[in-house]
Amino acid sequence: MSTGISSWANPETITAIYPFVGSEVLLTIAGVVFWIWWHVKQIRDENRLLEQAAMAHQDEGLEKLMQRLEAAPLVETEKV
Repeated sequence: MSTGISSWANPETITAIYPFVGSEVLLTIAGVVFWIWWHVKQIRDENRLLEQAAMAHQDEGLEKLMQRLEAAPLVETEKV
């Protein structure tokens, strides 16, 4: 990929040499919109999962839910 510059002898005349010059504002807006959309989506997904977990806990109770999920106890007791 060529920059189109044949001589670096006069650096004050050289402008931006990166791709998509002039699209910085558009790309920044697109990035911010994507960032906000991602956060909204994550919050909705996490709220849905938390609501499902709360409903399961409410319907079955903690002991039955833990047995159904085959999870280890939250607190291990030491045998003395």
